[in-house]
Amino acid sequence: MKDNFSSRIVFLPFNAVQSIYNEHRNVELNNVLESIKSDFYTIILNEERSLDEYTLMYVGGNEAIRGFTFKSGRKIEDRDYLTFDFSKTIEDEFPETNALIVFNTFQSIIKNVYENFGIICIPEYIAKLGGELSVILPDKRKRGIDRVLQIDIFRFYRSYFTRSERTQDEEDLPKVYLMYDKKESYIKIGETKNKLKTRRKGVSEPTLRATDPMIEIIAAWNAPKELETKLHSNYVSKRKRGEWFDLRAVDLEDINKMTSKYKMIDV
Repeated sequence: MKDNFSSRIVFLPFNAVQSIYNEHRNVELNNVLESIKSDFYTIILNEERSLDEYTLMYVGGNEAIRGFTFKSGRKIEDRDYLTFDFSKTIEDEFPETNALIVFNTFQSIIKNVYENFGIICIPEYIAKLGGELSVILPDKRKRGIDRVLQIDIFRFYRSYFTRSERTQDEEDLPKVYLMYDKKESYIKIGETKNKLKTRRKGVSEPTLRATDPMIEIIAAWNAPKELETKLHSNYVSKRKRGEWFDLRAVDLEDINKMTSKYKMIDV
């Protein structure tokens, strides 16, 4: 699959991006060139009435505008996996991006295009059921069914912390926790002696989202404040504001190793 991936991806230097803009005069792309927006996503159909082949495009970089294109298509084997590899390449080139968010953004664009072609896009868990799915095609004008995978980032992050033995959350015991903001995709590294449910509410209320569960607990441990201090120090370069950090999966993997000596709390 590596050779297949390499043959599909093309790096776009600034002059190539500028040429694309000069040809198509796309307003959203111009917003990136003018530093009004940070990045640009699109899908380009190789044939106007076909989804067999299309090209994904990303442009970003702020002070050094550049980008990538990636040849894909509806019938390509391992399409979603290749799209994720493309998203990871973008994150490697643009560290300010998050491959999971890039992937979900492209998948949303693909889903919208498919549906404009009359293709019903279904969740992955339904696609895995197999069998006869024509029952969900009430409109005879619909041209088919496809599945477009999307990643639940919160569940993905939480999957790094899967110990079988966990302890109950108790009041007045020092704890260190990771909370995830689903809206901004940042992770809070904090400490408290309150119950985690109480602390989560305290974090949510200042954002005016206390009744909307956009902030969730990824993991927590019975641990001293020193652990929080160490984690803040380790990831100071990824701090966005206060105790909120722009962490990646590899960081959570390291945190899981660092916290192995502490009891994990059942959240």
